[in-house]
Amino acid sequence: MSFDLIDRVGSVQWPCDENAPKGTEVLHRERFPRANGRGTFMLTEFVPTRERTNDRFPLLLTTGRILMQYNVGTQTRRTANNAWHPEDVLDIHPKDAALRGVKDGYLVTITSRFGQIRLRARLTDKMIGGVIYATFRHANNVTSDLSDWAMNCPEYKVTVVAAALGRLVAIASQIGDFFAPYQPERRAEGIRNHLWSYWDPRMRTALLELIASGTDLLRPHVVEGARLLEEPAAQQKGYYGPPKA
Repeated sequence: MSFDLIDRVGSVQWPCDENAPKGTEVLHRERFPRANGRGTFMLTEFVPTRERTNDRFPLLLTTGRILMQYNVGTQTRRTANNAWHPEDVLDIHPKDAALRGVKDGYLVTITSRFGQIRLRARLTDKMIGGVIYATFRHANNVTSDLSDWAMNCPEYKVTVVAAALGRLVAIASQIGDFFAPYQPERRAEGIRNHLWSYWDPRMRTALLELIASGTDLLRPHVVEGARLLEEPAAQQKGYYGPPKA
């Protein structure tokens, strides 16, 4: 087997030798490589998962692989494959996202009984309601330590989780959405004036501390507007009305 052969044929499956110079389309056609030529099939009893959705963890997280990264990137993240899949994302149905104030591209916190991760949301109707998806590269931090009794394979496919924006981030993101249609030069000032007029000083301080930590949970124009709070003349500015058409 060689790269030249793969380029010419398009796909080569093992075994590839003098008996099958272009590979083997189907490995076992008439018999299995056993004395009697038959395969051995064993019945195993179905054991249901102990994971059950509830008020605290209303979503099911299932995990898997992606085409662009081998084994979700344990090796290929060191290659140019990152151009195709630069970061892991959370696939979520639009209705589930709307219930949580999540929009496409928002960073979402996924929490289970076992851990917590943050991934950027990708809204898609390919998901069914109540189920979210991520690759196991990051999701291993929230999946359980349960495993199959026979093969000891981890239970990656079923973990009950909650997915949400943090309260402070959620409120700031809503304000950012409101001011997004404003002209760029007025957008940041509008956000700044809203925060000054309507937010408790402790919330403003917490928001600035979050920004100072280098967080990427907030959109750039929200960060820009919040940072204007640090200017001495912030309280002197007037509040803008609806954006111009």
